[in-house]
Amino acid sequence: MRVFLAICVALTGVAVSAAPQVSTRYRSRYAKALESTHNAPKPRIDGGQEAVPHSFPYQVFVELYYSPSYGTYCGGVLISANYVLTAAHCIDSIYIAYVILGAHNLKQTENTAVLRISEEMKPHENFSVFYYPNDIALIKLSESVEFTDAIQPVALPKRSDVDNTFVDAVGTISGWGATDYVDDSMSSVLNYVNVKVITNRSCRLVFGGLVVDSMVCTSGLNHASTCLGDNGGPLVVNGVLVGIASYYSEGCGDLEAPSGFTRVTSFLDWIEKNSDVITQACEI
Repeated sequence: MRVFLAICVALTGVAVSAAPQVSTRYRSRYAKALESTHNAPKPRIDGGQEAVPHSFPYQVFVELYYSPSYGTYCGGVLISANYVLTAAHCIDSIYIAYVILGAHNLKQTENTAVLRISEEMKPHENFSVFYYPNDIALIKLSESVEFTDAIQPVALPKRSDVDNTFVDAVGTISGWGATDYVDDSMSSVLNYVNVKVITNRSCRLVFGGLVVDSMVCTSGLNHASTCLGDNGGPLVVNGVLVGIASYYSEGCGDLEAPSGFTRVTSFLDWIEKNSDVITQACEI
């Protein structure tokens, strides 16, 4: 079955200084016709490299449908046997999601890979497609997954990390998204790149007033960036989920501009309220 994907919408950041502003790619669900991934999966991080298979066991691939014949793709991150975190804009207008866990090469049949269907999709109640903050959502799986070497939940931040900006920390972003904004073919294998967390002030010099405290940004130096198809995926620092990929510059890593993420520490209460994860347990 062929899946014809919707065209993404580009938004422009609001200027806060005389510095030139960079156009952003926000609703960056992958926009290109591909075969259905839950039957014959496909899809990279711009500037990255192939991951060791199953070295990021929390990473999931999400195929999303507007209708039985129209769909799109995003990343996601497993937080429990029943729930996946992703970006709220990924599930906008979506009626069903297919979640692939434990995969590395989406073109191949892998005995580690497991498919689940969404039972429920919940975006943050204050999310709007016209407003950048609160770009976070939960997907409840139709059936619990069994944890294996290839399928493991990510650690959430501790409550004591709520005021931690993670600035200058080195994190890892991963996904099956495009490696090149112009030639936007997606990788069949999971890719990753290490990036440095920067201050929101530095990020505002590029993206303007859309950058708020509930977001975190990473440097685009060395062309390291999220790109088409990576949104909803994880930014992980020392094994802890710090961000959910939300937006990046038009051109991905070409301009060496930052990538923007939803800051997970700003949503620990929301995650606990709407899932089976008890975030206080992260203090232990």
